Amino acid sequence: MAKKATGINSIKDSTNCSRAMKRNSSSKKIIASACASMEMEGLKPSKTVRELGKHYLDGKISSKEAVSLIKEKHAAKYCKRG
Repeated sequence: MAKKATGINSIKDSTNCSRAMKRNSSSKKIIASACASMEMEGLKPSKTVRELGKHYLDGKISSKEAVSLIKEKHAAKYCKRG
């Protein structure tokens, strides 16, 4: 049977969990807002780009990494070498 966390560690775990949940909720709102703005301009962000945005907002990748990955994806799609 797993031990239940008690004391200061359980408070830290609870706080970290709350922060992660708030960050996740905030990320979803930001992504939804950005997608809505793009759709008003007649653009439709791909699932991949939305996922990269989430990874960026969650601090898993840098903005430079996100831009690089998006460029790679589009370069592969539009600049196929033969």
